[in-house]
This record gives sequence, structure tokens and C-alpha cells, in this order.
Amino acid sequence: MSDFTKRLPFFLLLVALASGILLYHWLGFREVLFGALVCLGVVAIVLSFCFRRPEISYRFRWLFGCGFLLLIVLLGCFVTHRNETKQHFPFDGQQGVYRVEMLENPIEKPRSMLCRVRLLQRIDSVGTVSLHNKAILYLAKDSLAAQLVAGDVLLVSATVTQPRPSGNPEAFDYSLYLRRQGFAGTSFVSAQRWQKVGHSEKFSILAMADKSRQYLLDIYTKLGIDGDEFGMLSALTLGYKDALAPELRESFSTTGAMHVLAVSGLHVGIIFVVFGFLFSFMDRWRLGKRLKPIVIIFLLWCYAFITGLSPSVLRSSVMFSCMVLSGVFGRKSNTYNNIFLSAFFLLFFN
Repeated sequence: MSDFTKRLPFFLLLVALASGILLYHWLGFREVLFGALVCLGVVAIVLSFCFRRPEISYRFRWLFGCGFLLLIVLLGCFVTHRNETKQHFPFDGQQGVYRVEMLENPIEKPRSMLCRVRLLQRIDSVGTVSLHNKAILYLAKDSLAAQLVAGDVLLVSATVTQPRPSGNPEAFDYSLYLRRQGFAGTSFVSAQRWQKVGHSEKFSILAMADKSRQYLLDIYTKLGIDGDEFGMLSALTLGYKDALAPELRESFSTTGAMHVLAVSGLHVGIIFVVFGFLFSFMDRWRLGKRLKPIVIIFLLWCYAFITGLSPSVLRSSVMFSCMVLSGVFGRKSNTYNNIFLSAFFLLFFN
């Protein structure tokens, strides 16, 4: 193993996982080939422990590494296949009655309320079909739609349709974007074609994060902050950009400063430095030195939680958590290795 891979072990793991994802999109999922390669990887790892003589074991030391990396490649392929299978929607373009759950609070649009929902069931005269897809519903704007919150369960009569590619190779592929975000499609639902039937009490981290962020947004409103000031403050502190006026978005986009409005590593870094300064008094005591890293990591993840657990915030939170933990265990933190580690976990879970 080279000195580079010794210092950055997660680089190889990240490359292997990403290779598995790309191979799936290139070749698809072939069960027989997948099973054979899994057996090959396991055999290589087992053989690496079977050599008793040190010189032979050293000569074939590459068996363990190759077998392990092959299994990581196959893991990337399998995880992608599982996610693609979950996203398969057999009722594309068909009218039906669906039982859906609101994933987050609705977003107000000029003529509708955008609702990201999870499709739970499709109900027809034959029976009920369980679903595991997500969809974007545009409910006609009225007072009832505006009162919906994350966790509400609705019955809707809709035709969920996957957007078709525009045919222009230079145009943004909205259909591909929706699929990769896990959405089966979109549908417009008039006021007479939906009804609230309950509220889900099932525990959901994302729903709880959305409620926490909404609570803080309500505090901003009660303090009299509104208009562009509310949009800027909510975007900069909580990562909530839906309140930004189109003109304000265009201004930031034109100047190339749109990234400032996205809660990212810069914001998490500032929060990390502030927390480190606020709790510097804990360094005076032996117990305080041990508790300080735990407190900082906990508060970092609380901030990631209330900002909606976006990928950029998750990446930064993982990186800073690794930095803090490496200091706890007396190890020198490697920034690049932290980047590869966070990228590996984000690719795996997303």
C-alpha cells in the first residue's frame, strides 16, 4: 500500500463505492454476475487469513485489500439497485386515489401549494396497493391547503406523471432530477379532489427537523421580521430559501453569490468556531476537557438538525465531528481524509 493510501484510507473506499454506483448505471444489475463477484471477494478475504508462513502471507497480502475493495464496489452497486427498485412506480400517468403523507410543510407558489408527499397506498375497486414512492403534488391554493403541516395524511384523486425529457440535449433534465431525488412524479390536485384524513404519529427525524425549523421561523415572524429581511435571515441562519423573493434570488444569482444563501460548510465552520470560543472555559478542568468535545459535537448536530439535514450541512458536520474526535483520541486530523469520509457516508446513505 502506498504512503498516499495509508494516509488517506477513505480515498480508496470512496473511489470503490462511487465506481459501484457508476457501474450500476452503466451495466445495470445482473444477479448471477453480482453473486459470483461477491463469492470471489469473500474467497479472497478468507484466503488472506489461511497462509501460516509469514513470507507467503506477505507475498499475498494484496488478497485482503482487493477482496475488500471488490465488496465495497458491489455494495455501491447493490445500494443503487435497491434505491432504484424502491423508486419504481407502476402507475405512471394513471388516474387513481392515493393515500399520502406530507413529508414537510407546504411551500406557497403563485397559484398553488407545493407539497412533497410520500405515497402510502393506491386505492381502487379491486383493492389496496402499498407504495413506497415520493411525489410532488400541487394543491390548488386555498385556506385549507395553507394549514397543512408535515405528517398530515391525505386522500387525493390524482394522476401522478413522471415529467418527460424535453428532447433538447442542452436543457435541464427535470425528469432525471426527480428520479434521483426519489420522486415518482408530479400532479396538480384541485380543491375538490383531496381531503385530510388524519395525522401520522410515526416518528420521523426529517419531520421533527422540519417542525423545529418551522418553530424558529415562527419566532422570526413574531419578532416582526418580514419581507426580504425575513427571507434573507431564514436562508442565512436556517437554510430556508422558500421565503426568498424571485427578484432577490435573481440578484444573488446574477452576482454569483447565490451560494452565500445556502447553509453550507462556511456556516457550520462559523458555528464550530463560536461554540469552541463559548465553551473554552471548560478547558480549565480535567472533566471539562473531556466533556467539551461531546458538547460541541452535540450542538453541531443540533444545528444540522434544525437546518433540515441538507447534504452540505451533513458533510460539514461529519468533517468537524471527525476533527473533534481525532483530538479526543490524540490523533492528528487529516482534512482530506475527513472530506473522503463524509463523502463516503453521504454517497452510501443517499
